[in-house]
Amino acid sequence: KGLVYFTPAEAAETALKSKIRLTDFYLFGKAVKPGPDSPISQSIEATEEIRLNDRSNSIGFRFVALNYMNPADNDHQYKLEGFDKDWRNNGSNNTAFYEKLKPGDYIFKVRNSNEADENSPNSVSIRILVRHSLFSSPIFFGFLLLLALAGFYIIFKYIKRLQKQGKRFIELPQK
Repeated sequence: KGLVYFTPAEAAETALKSKIRLTDFYLFGKAVKPGPDSPISQSIEATEEIRLNDRSNSIGFRFVALNYMNPADNDHQYKLEGFDKDWRNNGSNNTAFYEKLKPGDYIFKVRNSNEADENSPNSVSIRILVRHSLFSSPIFFGFLLLLALAGFYIIFKYIKRLQKQGKRFIELPQK
Protein backbone atom coordinates (compact mmCIF):
# COMPACT_ATOMS: atom_id res chain seq x y z
CA LYS A 1 0.00 0.00 0.00
CA GLY A 2 1.63 3.05 -1.17
CA LEU A 3 2.66 5.02 -4.16
CA VAL A 4 5.50 4.07 -6.48
CA TYR A 5 6.98 6.67 -8.77
CA PHE A 6 10.09 7.12 -10.91
CA THR A 7 11.71 9.67 -13.13
CA PRO A 8 12.11 8.32 -16.69
CA ALA A 9 15.40 10.17 -17.19
CA GLU A 10 16.86 8.37 -14.17
CA ALA A 11 15.56 4.92 -15.10
CA ALA A 12 18.36 2.56 -16.06
CA GLU A 13 17.96 0.61 -19.25
CA THR A 14 18.36 -3.09 -18.57
CA ALA A 15 19.93 -5.24 -21.22
CA LEU A 16 17.80 -8.34 -21.24
CA LYS A 17 19.78 -11.12 -22.87
CA SER A 18 17.69 -13.67 -24.67
CA LYS A 19 18.31 -17.40 -24.54
CA ILE A 20 18.78 -19.20 -27.85
CA ARG A 21 17.15 -22.58 -28.50
CA LEU A 22 17.35 -24.90 -31.51
CA THR A 23 13.85 -25.81 -32.68
CA ASP A 24 14.29 -27.82 -35.91
CA PHE A 25 16.88 -29.83 -37.79
CA TYR A 26 16.72 -30.17 -41.59
CA LEU A 27 18.18 -32.68 -44.04
CA PHE A 28 17.99 -31.63 -47.69
CA GLY A 29 15.55 -28.85 -46.75
CA LYS A 30 13.04 -31.13 -44.98
CA ALA A 31 12.42 -31.08 -41.24
CA VAL A 32 13.65 -34.21 -39.46
CA LYS A 33 11.46 -35.75 -36.77
CA PRO A 34 13.05 -37.73 -33.92
CA GLY A 35 12.70 -41.50 -34.19
CA PRO A 36 14.47 -44.84 -34.51
CA ASP A 37 15.31 -44.39 -38.22
CA SER A 38 16.21 -40.73 -37.81
CA PRO A 39 19.63 -39.16 -37.19
CA ILE A 40 18.11 -37.63 -34.03
CA SER A 41 16.47 -39.84 -31.41
CA GLN A 42 15.03 -36.99 -29.33
CA SER A 43 14.09 -33.35 -29.86
CA ILE A 44 16.83 -31.23 -31.41
CA GLU A 45 16.94 -29.10 -28.25
CA ALA A 46 17.91 -32.17 -26.18
CA THR A 47 20.32 -33.59 -28.79
CA GLU A 48 24.05 -33.06 -28.21
CA GLU A 49 25.41 -34.83 -31.30
CA ILE A 50 24.14 -35.75 -34.75
CA ARG A 51 25.81 -38.53 -36.75
CA LEU A 52 25.31 -38.47 -40.51
CA ASN A 53 26.61 -40.52 -43.41
CA ASP A 54 28.53 -38.86 -46.24
CA ARG A 55 25.42 -38.67 -48.45
CA SER A 56 23.47 -36.69 -45.82
CA ASN A 57 25.59 -33.61 -46.39
CA SER A 58 22.95 -30.88 -46.77
CA ILE A 59 21.76 -29.73 -43.34
CA GLY A 60 19.96 -26.86 -41.71
CA PHE A 61 18.79 -25.56 -38.36
CA ARG A 62 15.98 -23.33 -37.14
CA PHE A 63 16.53 -21.51 -33.88
CA VAL A 64 14.68 -19.01 -31.73
CA ALA A 65 15.67 -16.32 -29.26
CA LEU A 66 13.45 -16.40 -26.18
CA ASN A 67 13.00 -12.64 -25.83
CA TYR A 68 9.56 -11.36 -26.68
CA MET A 69 9.97 -7.77 -25.49
CA ASN A 70 11.12 -6.66 -28.96
CA PRO A 71 11.42 -9.65 -31.35
CA ALA A 72 12.65 -7.45 -34.20
CA ASP A 73 15.84 -6.79 -32.19
CA ASN A 74 16.64 -10.51 -31.89
CA ASP A 75 19.64 -10.56 -34.22
CA HIS A 76 21.59 -13.80 -34.53
CA GLN A 77 25.03 -14.97 -35.54
CA TYR A 78 25.93 -18.55 -36.34
CA LYS A 79 29.00 -20.51 -37.24
CA LEU A 80 29.79 -24.09 -38.23
CA GLU A 81 33.24 -24.76 -36.81
CA GLY A 82 35.22 -26.80 -39.30
CA PHE A 83 33.42 -25.09 -42.19
CA ASP A 84 33.08 -21.34 -41.45
CA LYS A 85 36.08 -19.24 -40.51
CA ASP A 86 34.04 -16.38 -39.04
CA TRP A 87 30.60 -15.85 -37.56
CA ARG A 88 27.82 -15.21 -40.05
CA ASN A 89 25.43 -12.35 -39.31
CA ASN A 90 21.91 -13.54 -39.83
CA GLY A 91 19.91 -10.56 -38.62
CA SER A 92 16.48 -11.55 -37.42
CA ASN A 93 16.39 -14.56 -39.77
CA ASN A 94 16.31 -17.68 -37.61
CA THR A 95 17.53 -20.36 -40.02
CA ALA A 96 20.93 -21.56 -41.17
CA PHE A 97 21.64 -24.02 -44.00
CA TYR A 98 24.81 -25.76 -45.18
CA GLU A 99 25.28 -27.81 -48.33
CA LYS A 100 27.96 -30.20 -49.56
CA LEU A 101 29.57 -30.86 -46.19
CA LYS A 102 32.60 -33.09 -46.48
CA PRO A 103 33.09 -35.94 -44.02
CA GLY A 104 34.41 -34.54 -40.77
CA ASP A 105 33.64 -33.27 -37.30
CA TYR A 106 31.72 -29.98 -37.00
CA ILE A 107 30.20 -27.87 -34.23
CA PHE A 108 27.23 -25.65 -35.05
CA LYS A 109 26.95 -22.57 -32.78
CA VAL A 110 24.34 -19.82 -32.54
CA ARG A 111 24.48 -16.68 -30.42
CA ASN A 112 22.89 -13.25 -30.10
CA SER A 113 24.68 -10.69 -32.26
CA ASN A 114 25.24 -8.39 -29.30
CA GLU A 115 27.09 -11.05 -27.29
CA ALA A 116 30.73 -11.51 -28.23
CA ASP A 117 31.29 -14.50 -25.92
CA GLU A 118 30.67 -17.69 -27.89
CA ASN A 119 30.57 -19.68 -24.63
CA SER A 120 27.83 -17.49 -23.19
CA PRO A 121 24.99 -19.32 -21.44
CA ASN A 122 22.76 -17.61 -23.99
CA SER A 123 24.46 -19.37 -26.93
CA VAL A 124 23.82 -22.91 -28.08
CA SER A 125 25.96 -25.51 -29.85
CA ILE A 126 25.57 -28.99 -31.28
CA ARG A 127 28.15 -31.43 -32.66
CA ILE A 128 27.70 -32.85 -36.17
CA LEU A 129 29.73 -35.82 -37.31
CA VAL A 130 29.63 -36.59 -41.04
CA ARG A 131 31.17 -40.04 -41.46
CA HIS A 132 33.10 -41.39 -44.42
CA SER A 133 31.38 -44.14 -46.35
CA LEU A 134 33.36 -47.36 -46.68
CA PHE A 135 34.20 -46.61 -50.31
CA SER A 136 35.38 -43.05 -49.68
CA SER A 137 37.43 -43.70 -46.56
CA PRO A 138 41.22 -43.38 -46.58
CA ILE A 139 41.49 -46.97 -45.34
CA PHE A 140 39.64 -48.22 -48.43
CA PHE A 141 41.89 -46.21 -50.77
CA GLY A 142 44.95 -47.56 -48.94
CA PHE A 143 43.64 -51.09 -49.42
CA LEU A 144 43.09 -50.44 -53.15
CA LEU A 145 46.62 -49.07 -53.48
CA LEU A 146 48.09 -52.14 -51.78
CA LEU A 147 45.98 -54.39 -54.00
CA ALA A 148 47.18 -52.58 -57.16
CA LEU A 149 50.82 -52.75 -56.04
CA ALA A 150 50.45 -56.47 -55.32
CA GLY A 151 48.93 -56.97 -58.79
CA PHE A 152 51.81 -55.13 -60.49
CA TYR A 153 54.31 -57.15 -58.46
CA ILE A 154 52.73 -60.46 -59.50
CA ILE A 155 52.66 -59.42 -63.17
CA PHE A 156 56.29 -58.24 -62.97
CA LYS A 157 57.38 -61.56 -61.40
CA TYR A 158 55.46 -63.55 -64.04
CA ILE A 159 57.14 -61.63 -66.88
CA LYS A 160 60.58 -62.16 -65.29
CA ARG A 161 59.90 -65.90 -64.94
CA LEU A 162 58.88 -66.17 -68.60
CA GLN A 163 62.03 -64.31 -69.64
CA LYS A 164 64.14 -66.65 -67.49
CA GLN A 165 62.63 -69.66 -69.21
CA GLY A 166 63.71 -68.22 -72.53
CA LYS A 167 60.26 -67.46 -73.82
CA ARG A 168 59.29 -64.17 -75.22
CA PHE A 169 56.34 -62.55 -73.57
CA ILE A 170 55.11 -60.88 -76.74
CA GLU A 171 55.80 -62.46 -80.05
CA LEU A 172 55.68 -60.28 -83.13
CA PRO A 173 54.13 -61.75 -86.27
CA GLN A 174 56.67 -62.72 -88.97
CA LYS A 175 56.35 -61.20 -92.42
